[in-house]
Amino acid sequence: MIVQYLVATACLLFVLSLPLGKLPFAGLLRRWAGFLFLVAFLPSLCFGLITTTQHQHGPSATPSRTGFSFGAVVGFIILSVIAYAILEVRKRLRPGKSADAWSDYVSLRTAGKRPVGGDRPARPASLFEDPDDR
Repeated sequence: MIVQYLVATACLLFVLSLPLGKLPFAGLLRRWAGFLFLVAFLPSLCFGLITTTQHQHGPSATPSRTGFSFGAVVGFIILSVIAYAILEVRKRLRPGKSADAWSDYVSLRTAGKRPVGGDRPARPASLFEDPDDR
């Protein structure tokens, strides 16, 4: 029941932080939401990794729970290394990119912006002026 309240509070804090954008208070709400998710699930994860199941009824050829947990951790580490290697390969294969991510972002954002029409009036037409008074 405590886990349900922690997860619900974390979701609520995260959702409340979304409309606030990049304000410092929004970052604080997101950090608290992440902390509450960790508090909710970390004890269960740690306890599940170190304990064995006691309901085995007879001899079986399946590995023990501890061996499975160790294998899961090793598998996760291997997947992490593979994902990091894929990111490095993608970074090296990307042509013409600088080391500065901000300049890449700005150039991407401004590259596609062009004026729509070339013959636009100097100022927009007013609803309250006569067109003849211009």
